[in-house]
Amino acid sequence: MRLITSYDDLIVPDKHKKFLKDYLNQISNYFHQNTEKNGWWLARDKGPHSIYTNGLVSESVPRHTELKETLVKAIMKRRGLT
Repeated sequence: MRLITSYDDLIVPDKHKKFLKDYLNQISNYFHQNTEKNGWWLARDKGPHSIYTNGLVSESVPRHTELKETLVKAIMKRRGLT
């Protein structure tokens, strides 16, 4: 089994790679907009992770252009974001 590390490693046509990349970008944008809408803000953006806080607790989020859907769902569920 080969580890997939980038979109170039996927064995799918280029049009599907673009769709996947666009989809993951949409998930990432949704996450950032939703956290701010629910009273969270970017406390620190240094190193490999961004730190979001609501003043009481903080959450570390990887600084990738695309966030995976499962990660976004887990963070939102853990912090009670809708």
